[in-house]
Amino acid sequence: MKHFYVRILLFATMTWLLASCAVSKKTVVPQQPVHTTAEVKRATVSIETDGNKVSVGCRLQTVFDSLCIVSVQPISGMEVVALHATPNQLLVIDRIHSRYAITDYQTLNTFINPKTDFRQLQNMIGGIDLPQGVSTLIKNVSAGKRDARISIVFPEIIYDQSLTIRPKKIDNYQKTDIKTLLKSLL
Repeated sequence: MKHFYVRILLFATMTWLLASCAVSKKTVVPQQPVHTTAEVKRATVSIETDGNKVSVGCRLQTVFDSLCIVSVQPISGMEVVALHATPNQLLVIDRIHSRYAITDYQTLNTFINPKTDFRQLQNMIGGIDLPQGVSTLIKNVSAGKRDARISIVFPEIIYDQSLTIRPKKIDNYQKTDIKTLLKSLL
């Protein structure tokens, strides 16, 4: 009986040693370069919905894993709409009508499709989703009964430079819900 237990122990040890020496057949995937910031000063965002197309100039800024900013500037740097996104919430500011809305991704995802989160938004704004050599990113989005095609043209993406991000003053603005604000903008 003693030899039986010794053989079992020897067999288990040999199996463990052979398993630990096995060759792995994992595919090595090259990692994308890690950046701390990204900025696009003269991006063009086009939204096409119901046969109508609107194109505006934008400034896109990203501090990776912290903050994404889309500043819609149709007239020589004058901001009319801004989106500030953090990993937990979104702030949309409508400067023309002095309104703003604060929401989270869960609430936003109840009425837009495809669902989004901070990481996807960050990759889109920072140009990480762009294939090599392509300067236009196209996304199809639906909100309720409206379908839209959003395209962003990235003339040049500047990575890893310090960004000047000013806090947005919204003290005199009226707070509204995100659905109402987005309906009026689209």
